[in-house]
Amino acid sequence: MHLNVTADLGDGGGVYAVDPRIEETDPVPSNVAPMGDIVRVGRDQIDLSVSVEAPSPIERVDILNGAQMTETLLPHAPSPAGRIRAICPGASIRGRGRTTLWQSKIKLDEASIRRMKRINIWNLDRTFEIENPQTIVFDTVTTGNFGGCDI
Repeated sequence: MHLNVTADLGDGGGVYAVDPRIEETDPVPSNVAPMGDIVRVGRDQIDLSVSVEAPSPIERVDILNGAQMTETLLPHAPSPAGRIRAICPGASIRGRGRTTLWQSKIKLDEASIRRMKRINIWNLDRTFEIENPQTIVFDTVTTGNFGGCDI
């Protein structure tokens, strides 16, 4: 997959070489920034350019401002009726110690689970299973990637 993301920061924008929460520093003046840069913005809104090229279909593209979701782009029709996708995304912080714990249940009231397919669940020491025909229980982790299931 090839992903290209560029932000137009406008006049007064800047890119930090080091996270300003870790080391007090001034940003280098810039009016553009690639994905992942820590920036100062010179206006209330920015123009974002996103290009995705992939050999297989893309489910969605999430646009984040830090940890906050700002928009989700869906390049296809929604999931067919009867299918539910539950995703546990991301990491709590950057760098080491970024493990995010996911301990929960998915409980269906007016339907039953015929089958479940795990997505990116690689840690076999953690639980992610059907408890009964209406409940999936999980105790899993993510560290910047995502995990979940299709029901």
